[in-house]
Amino acid sequence: MDNRKIMILAGMLLCIAAAAFQLSPSQVKAESASASDFQMKGDTLVKYTGTASAVSIPVFVKNIGKEAFQGHTELIKVEIPGYVESIGANAFEGCTSLEKIAIPDTVTELGAGVFSSCSSLKTVTLGKKLSKLGDGAFADCTSLGQLKVSADNTDFSYESGAIYNKDKTILYGLLPGYSQEVYKMPATVKTIRNNAFWGCENLTKVEIGSNVKAIPDYAFANCRNLEKVRFSYSVSGIGLKAFMDCINLGEIEIPESVSKIHETAFDGCPNLVILAKEGSYAAKYEASRDKSQVSRNEYEDVLHDSGEESIGQGDEDSSEDSANSANTGSLLGQSKIVGGNAIVFIDNNRSKVLSGNEQGESETQSSTNSPEIIGGETASNSIAKYTIVNDKIADQAYYGNAGLTSYDIPQTVKAIGSFSFARSGLTSIEVPDGVESIGYGAFYHCDNLASITIPDSVTTIEPSALNKTKWMEERLTDKKNPFVIVGDGILIAYTGSLESVAIPEGVKQIGAEAFMDNRKITAVTLPSTCKVIGEDAFAGCSNLVSVAGGSYVEEIRDRAFVGCPISTIKIPASVKSIGLRAYDITGTGKDDGSKIAVFLGGSLPKISYEKTATRLPNEIQRDAVFKDVRIAIVSDDITPEDVVDTVLDYDKGGFRGFVCTVEQTAEQDTQGRLRIKFCIMKEEDVEVTTVPRHVTVYGKTYKISNPNEAVVYASNEEDAGEEKDITVEINSQTLPTVPSVQAKLSGAENNYILQINDNPDAGKDIAAAYKKAVAGGRIASMQAYDIALYDGKTMTPISKAGKQQMTITIPKPNGVIAEGLKVLCLDEDGQLEKVNARLIVVNGITCVQFDAERFTTYVFYNN
Repeated sequence: MDNRKIMILAGMLLCIAAAAFQLSPSQVKAESASASDFQMKGDTLVKYTGTASAVSIPVFVKNIGKEAFQGHTELIKVEIPGYVESIGANAFEGCTSLEKIAIPDTVTELGAGVFSSCSSLKTVTLGKKLSKLGDGAFADCTSLGQLKVSADNTDFSYESGAIYNKDKTILYGLLPGYSQEVYKMPATVKTIRNNAFWGCENLTKVEIGSNVKAIPDYAFANCRNLEKVRFSYSVSGIGLKAFMDCINLGEIEIPESVSKIHETAFDGCPNLVILAKEGSYAAKYEASRDKSQVSRNEYEDVLHDSGEESIGQGDEDSSEDSANSANTGSLLGQSKIVGGNAIVFIDNNRSKVLSGNEQGESETQSSTNSPEIIGGETASNSIAKYTIVNDKIADQAYYGNAGLTSYDIPQTVKAIGSFSFARSGLTSIEVPDGVESIGYGAFYHCDNLASITIPDSVTTIEPSALNKTKWMEERLTDKKNPFVIVGDGILIAYTGSLESVAIPEGVKQIGAEAFMDNRKITAVTLPSTCKVIGEDAFAGCSNLVSVAGGSYVEEIRDRAFVGCPISTIKIPASVKSIGLRAYDITGTGKDDGSKIAVFLGGSLPKISYEKTATRLPNEIQRDAVFKDVRIAIVSDDITPEDVVDTVLDYDKGGFRGFVCTVEQTAEQDTQGRLRIKFCIMKEEDVEVTTVPRHVTVYGKTYKISNPNEAVVYASNEEDAGEEKDITVEINSQTLPTVPSVQAKLSGAENNYILQINDNPDAGKDIAAAYKKAVAGGRIASMQAYDIALYDGKTMTPISKAGKQQMTITIPKPNGVIAEGLKVLCLDEDGQLEKVNARLIVVNGITCVQFDAERFTTYVFYNN
C-alpha cells in the first residue's frame, strides 16, 4: 500500500473516530455518513445521498459539485477538508438545519446561491484563497447576521453586514440577517451583484451609492419590509425583478438619469407609487404600468406559481450546468411549478393529457391514471390535479395553454374556476346551460376569444372574468348597444357616454366592475328588478352624485360605490347585506354636513365580504363599510344593541360617527331636525369631535338638536393598537404544547388571529386524494389540521397569503415521525398541493416549519 493510500485511509478513520466521539453510541449509526453516500465523478462530489446530521466530506474530494447537498434539511454540521478547491452553484441550497460553515483556505471559488436558503446558518468563515464568489451565495439565510473573512484574503472584505471586494467597489451582498433597518451604501461602490439584498427582511430603507450605474437583476427581491429606496443620479437602469415582492415598497422617486427599467422590475409591489419628472422615462414607465387588481391577483395566484429562477441560474460560470440540470425531464401533462413542486393537470374531460409543450400534440391516456413522469423526475415528486373536480373546471386548469383553441365544457359542469382558461388560445366558447358561476379572471386575456355564449343559468360572474378578451373588447366599442347583459340579467359593462344613465328593467345584477372608473356619469337610476350591486360596480365614478331607484336591492357588495361623492347615501329597507368599503367617500371633497347615510328599514344590514377581501395583501380592502361617513340616520327603534354585527358595528363594520333619528322632517322652506341617539366612537374621540350643527339630507337642511347630549357607545373600548401582531389559538389533542406555535408574517399592517384545530375526519378523504394524485402513493401515518387566519379588526377570514406567505412553526405532531415527514394542503377545489416544509430544532425539540400560502386543511404525514 503506497503512502497516499495510507494517508487517505488514516484520514477516513480519523473522521469516523471524531464523529463517534461527538455523538452518543445510539446516534453513531444513524448520523455517520458512509462512503457509499458520496457519489463521485473523478475527484468531484456529484451528489450526497446520505441522511446524517453531521457529515465530514472525504479527503479525496477536490470539488463539491453544484446542488450536491441541495435540500438536505437534516444536515446540521458539515466539515470541509483542506483539500477542496471549489464548491458549485446551489451546493448546499435549502439545507435549513445547517448552523455553521468554515470554508478552508484551499477553496478558491464558491458558486452562485451556494448556501442560499440555509435559514439556520449563523456562522460563516471564508478562507484566504477565496477569489470568486457567486451571486446570492448567502441569499435568504435569514439567521446570518455576521461573517468572517480571513485577514490574509486579498480579494474580499466584510464590514457591517456587507461583503465587498477588497477596495469596496463591488458589493456582493448584504447578509439577510442584517439587523439594522437602514443601509447606506458606501460611495466607493460602483457595482452591485445580482441577488445582493435578496430576502433582507429587516431592511426598511436603502440609500444607493453615488457611483452605482445600475440596479441589477433580483437585487432587492423579497425584501418584504423595504419601504423606501433613495436612488442616486448615477443610476441609469433597473434590472429584471430587481424589487420583486417588496410588498411594502411605497413612494419612491426615480431620477431622470434612469433610461431603462425592466418590465418586471417591480413585480409583486402592490403599494408602489413611482414619483418622477414629467416626460422622464420613469414617468412614462409608471403611466404604463398595469396597476389593476386583476393583474396583481394573477401575479399572486398564477405567475408566482409558474416558477421563478433559482438563485444561481444564469451565473456566468455555471450557466451551462444550470441549463443542463433544468431539463432533467419533461412532464407529460399541462404542468406548472407551485412552491417549487411539480403540478400536472390531468385532462379528465377528454380522457387525454395535454402536452407540457403548449404547442405540442396531445397524448391519449386513461382519465383514471396518475400522470406519467418522463426523465429524471419520479412520480412521487409530482402532484396530479384534475381539470374537472366536483362539477367544477378547476382553478387555472388550462391557464396559459396557447394550443387550446377550442373546448367543449361538459354538461355536468356547474362552475368555471378562477383563471381556468386565462391567457389560453381559445377562439370561441359556449358555456352550457347548467353552469351557474364563472370565476375570477376565468377567461382573462384570452386575446383571440371572439365568440362567447353565456346561458341564463349563470347567476354569478366574478370580477375580470371576461376582461381583455376579443369579445369584450368589441363590446366596449359598440355604442349602439351600450348595455352588455349576459346570463341571468347580469349587466357586465356599460359602453355609452350619457351623464345620466337609466339601467333597463330586467337587469337583476349590476355586475362586478360594470361602471368602474367611469368619470362621465353623474346620475344612475336602478331598475326595480335589480337585486345585487356587484363588487366595484361603480368604483371610481368620481362624479356620481345621485343614485335613484333600486327599491328591491338586497345586496351591495364590496367597494360598490368607493370614491363616489353621492349627495345622500340611501339604503333601501330591502337591503340585507353590504360589503366592506362599499361606500368610501374619503377624498371625494364632501364636507362633514353631507357625509350622510340614511337607512330606510327597521333593522340594519349585515356585513358581507367578497373573495378579494380574503386575500391577505388586500388589507386596504378590509376597511369600514361606510368609510368617512359621519352620520347614520336610522329608525327610532334602533338601539345600541341592534348595532352589533351590523354595518354600523364599531369593530367589524368600522363605523365611526353619530347615529341619529329624524325628529322633524324638512319641508320646503322649513328646516328639519335630527336628534343624536348615540355615538359609535370612543368617549375621548367624542370629546374632540365637532358635531356639525347643520347637515344636508336629500338636498334639504337639518339641524342637530342635541349636539352636546350624545350617549357614548362602542363595542370595543380597547383598540388592538398599531403594533403588528399574530394571536395564535390552538385546539388540538395531537400537537405538543411545548414549544408553542410561532407564526411570522412580513409586510402586514394589521393584527391577525391564527387558529389551528384538529381535523381527524379529513384523514380518509386526504388519503384517497393522495392515492389519486401521486402514482403509487400511500400515506402510512398522518395528522390533519384546519389552519385558519382572520383579520383581527374585521374578523374577515383570509383565504390566501400569496406573496406575503406566513411562516408557521409547530412542534412535530404526535403520531408522525420526523424522518421523511412531509406536508400537504388542500387548494380551493379540494385538490392536494405540496407545501414547502423543513424540520428545525427549537430549544432541543423537533419542530416543523412550513410556508403557508393558503389557509385551509393541512396534513403532516409519512409514506
